[in-house]
Amino acid sequence: MKPFIESFADYLLENYQDNFSKCCVIFPSRRAGVFFQKQLSAKTSKTCWSPKITTLNEFIYEISEIKPANELLLIYELYRVFCNKTGVSESFDDFYFWGQVILSDFNDIDKELADAKKLYTNLSDIKQIESAFTEWSEEQIKAIEQFWGSIDFNDKSPGKQKFLVLWENLYSVYEEFNSQLDKEGIGYEGKIYRSVTKQLNASKIIDLSYQHIFIAGFNALSKTEQQLFKYLKKTGKAEFFWDFDPFYFDDKEHEAGFFVRKMVTDFSPPQNFTFETAITAKKTISIYSSPTQTGQAKILPEIFKNSTIEPEQTALVLANETMLLPVLYSLPPEITKLNVT
Repeated sequence: MKPFIESFADYLLENYQDNFSKCCVIFPSRRAGVFFQKQLSAKTSKTCWSPKITTLNEFIYEISEIKPANELLLIYELYRVFCNKTGVSESFDDFYFWGQVILSDFNDIDKELADAKKLYTNLSDIKQIESAFTEWSEEQIKAIEQFWGSIDFNDKSPGKQKFLVLWENLYSVYEEFNSQLDKEGIGYEGKIYRSVTKQLNASKIIDLSYQHIFIAGFNALSKTEQQLFKYLKKTGKAEFFWDFDPFYFDDKEHEAGFFVRKMVTDFSPPQNFTFETAITAKKTISIYSSPTQTGQAKILPEIFKNSTIEPEQTALVLANETMLLPVLYSLPPEITKLNVT
């Protein structure tokens, strides 16, 4: 079976090898780029330039008018704004975890081009919320209490008061935080994505130094990513390559293919690009029983001992992320590199 990455490498070598220096390949992750680079190296018999291999994040940072800042600096700026807007006095150490959570929310808001003002609803008028419960059945109220942990909004404990203060002020924190970052010309990931979208909507010409741009292996896209892909498609420089299996792609009711079906329609791949999928390949399935999770990890050496393992052709998929360390410690010493996810 020739998988997606190998088929993609063959397509580029066949059609663009003499022009690689002016090509850019965009993957969702660096891991995919590493495997693609190895395929190119293995299949190239003559000396040639490698195309630029990058991630979508790095590509967006390259064309953005504002520059990314490291997380520590961003959270410190957020901390200063938060203390100023809320009047809450706490140490930076205590704030750091919440800073990460808030920053993650800001990223999601900006990547999806959401209206932050509408999203952060003012929760100060608790009576209005309580009055909404009067028309609800007892079963509905119990269901909400299970979700909220039976919060008593009349409780004046410091933790719950801090929660309310946070939500009452999040939009003003968002606004002031972004204003401060604008002055410094820096941003967090979502802000940079939104900034690039604004550049495109303002019809600003983005300097693309590549003649050909290949976008490969994506699935669900945020609204900002979709806007960028539409722009690249209009330039006539971009080609799109989607990695999917007909098992779920052709089944309109299968949720796994929901996003990629739309993307293939909006950003069609080249007609002469094909790749084999696992659904048509012969499979050997072995099942091992284990009474405990740790026992699952201990079975691995036996499996590897009785199998011919090619690390680059092997994926170790964990159903539970807490199994990662036990699994890594259980690997035989001769297995030094493995694709674990």
